[in-house]
Amino acid sequence: MSLVLALDDDADVRVLVQAVLEREGHVVVTYEDGETLVSDLPNRLPDVVVLDVMLPGMDGLEVLAELRRRIPGVPVLMLTAATSVDRVVEAMRLGAYDYLGKPIDPTELATSIRNATERHALTTRLARLQREAEGRGFPGIVGQARPMSEVFEQIDRVAPSDVSVLVLGESGTGKELVSRAVHDLSARSDEPFVAVNCAAIPTQLQESELFGHEKGAFTGASGRRIGRFEEADGGTLFLDEIGDLSLEAQAKVLRAIQERRFRRLGGDRDISSDFRLVCATHRDLDTMVRTGEFREDLFFRLAVFEIHVPPVRRRREDVPLLVQHFVERHSSPDDRPGVSSSAMAAMLAYPWPGNVRELQNAVQRALVTARGEIRFEDLPERVRHGDSGPTDPGPGAPAASEPEGDDGAADLRGLDDARGGTADDIVPLEEVERKAIARALDLTRGNVSEAARRLGVGRTTLYRKIEEYGLR
Repeated sequence: MSLVLALDDDADVRVLVQAVLEREGHVVVTYEDGETLVSDLPNRLPDVVVLDVMLPGMDGLEVLAELRRRIPGVPVLMLTAATSVDRVVEAMRLGAYDYLGKPIDPTELATSIRNATERHALTTRLARLQREAEGRGFPGIVGQARPMSEVFEQIDRVAPSDVSVLVLGESGTGKELVSRAVHDLSARSDEPFVAVNCAAIPTQLQESELFGHEKGAFTGASGRRIGRFEEADGGTLFLDEIGDLSLEAQAKVLRAIQERRFRRLGGDRDISSDFRLVCATHRDLDTMVRTGEFREDLFFRLAVFEIHVPPVRRRREDVPLLVQHFVERHSSPDDRPGVSSSAMAAMLAYPWPGNVRELQNAVQRALVTARGEIRFEDLPERVRHGDSGPTDPGPGAPAASEPEGDDGAADLRGLDDARGGTADDIVPLEEVERKAIARALDLTRGNVSEAARRLGVGRTTLYRKIEEYGLR
């Protein structure tokens, strides 16, 4: 299921394009002028754009140039009448994917859109594989499990654009590393990456920290202070633990996002800032919206594109890679210990409620006492005995009733529930996945965002799975 933006000043053409593409299973948003589409780009991440060449005001070539600047890889399909062929040639030179003549042939339109979306997905994946082959992966992010591969694909897809990104996951999963990767792969990579931990700012200082203040704005304001929104001009602003902002600060952040303008505390003039916003939280923002703790309008501004970072217990096959990464990181090449089979078995069995951060700390501790290799007895007691203790599960985590130290048994019970058999029966993983998605959609009354959150996957991934399994 792909998002298509369609721009044409002819209402009949917009209706035709929307009808044809929605019948093909695409989500279509239409526009009648170029200015409106361009102003909406921070709120959309299209898979393909259908663009008329001849438009009043901002014409098709101008819109195409803006698309190339803001979302370089998105395929753009040009629509043209016979009298505007020269402009189509210019559009193709500027990077348009293809063009269709008017009147539009529905079959030709559907085929062209299908080819464009498939090529876009393939190009994104090939770019990631090439970067990995050249050793240019995501710094600090280690993983080969399928959930992490999906995270990497999402980073590759969203990074070149300017849309807001919301990174979700439990504490310690590496949300800031993912956010930095989005910045590093964007056109803003040479500009500042300004990180703010909202949970560490006292409520009464949040506005000053984010937007700055003038001298005398409040008691103790002895001079002017530049806020984080201003520091991020031209670069990326990362608001970690966005769920910890007060409602008052949320209102001011919303205005700054909408207008790209704000005032320092105590100031009398507006300040402009061109920033790309990336936020992260381990909290359940959907629930906070329902309980009035988080503004719904701000949530929709932040969650243009969501990336769900999986907990370690959902990608156990990455544990050996992570252990090796931290051993290499925290030991010298001349005195680098191995890892005994009993120690690795214990680390594979432990559920890691503190996720990657807890795993890193455990390896660092083991390196202090290790002699030649990390042994079972070098590990923290909680790891040796599988005692995970209490933890805040966060979004996408298993229900509290799931035994934390027995994921394997839980997976077998999941198989039994999915097909009504016993753990000795073998059922295809695709069937388990299909039934899990169908169940999630049923429980959430078809709310894809809520179903994605409960399943611990991104909305884009879930849309693709819904299409794949014919669950629309």
